[in-house]
Amino acid sequence: MSTPIFVHIPKTAGSTIRTLITENYQPGEVLSLYGDPKEILTTAASHIGRMQGMRLVQGHTPYGTHRFLGIRNPRYFTFLREPIARFLSEIAYAVRHGHHSFHQVLAAPGLTDSERISKALDIPYFRNTMTHFVSGAFSTETISMTQLGVAIDNLWASEFVGLSECFEISLLIMAKKLGWRHVVPQLSNVRPDDDTISAELRARLVRPLAYDAMLYAVAQEHFAQSRAQYGAILEEAAAQLSELIRLQGCEHPDTRYSMYQVWDAIQIPLDEYQARIAAGSPLYRWLND
Repeated sequence: MSTPIFVHIPKTAGSTIRTLITENYQPGEVLSLYGDPKEILTTAASHIGRMQGMRLVQGHTPYGTHRFLGIRNPRYFTFLREPIARFLSEIAYAVRHGHHSFHQVLAAPGLTDSERISKALDIPYFRNTMTHFVSGAFSTETISMTQLGVAIDNLWASEFVGLSECFEISLLIMAKKLGWRHVVPQLSNVRPDDDTISAELRARLVRPLAYDAMLYAVAQEHFAQSRAQYGAILEEAAAQLSELIRLQGCEHPDTRYSMYQVWDAIQIPLDEYQARIAAGSPLYRWLND
């Protein structure tokens, strides 16, 4: 079976998923790809013919990455998020973090919400970011109906497409498909982003993000079909996982705000939360059946 590829679209819960990559793999089993298109190509080129032992490829890397690595019959996994919420969340992230490529533009002093949104929409990356990733365009060209069609085909060909809004259910399906035994993540880079913009500004985003909205609708259907295959056990296991994550938030409230990269030290005792999964419980059966 070919090496799976997790396409981490920014602000779709990927930082939290990274903690589970650390928990479920050993160093040397994961190839991480980040950077601009040329940086990703350079890293990928250095691994052609050297993928033996790699059990996962992950990162802010687009669909089509398998071609750069010589992977046949690719297995793609990704998460999508409601487009306007994702757009606003990434703007907030760019403003907070100086390392973001567009921090200087979006964090300029004195900008109103309207001005900041206008500046973001002037940047091709922010216009339909999810379609950029899933089509493989990856900010190298302007998104059109052609790229949207490619992105839709890529979604339907994916092994699994999750939704950030249905995080626990999405996580459990992906974990089962990837054979993960550890499923309690450390919440990371989770903030209550202030997306309380006016209804007028929100309405203004509908047209510029129309391609992402269409792609998200397809993702919802893909997810619904995956979810329907598992029945009540999935819903019960997800509720149990949600409670463990809630407890973690109460017991370790500050870790959710921290950044996390694969192989960073885990800040909380995840094994203790994993140990709270009682034998015979829905989550236990999900992991062991």
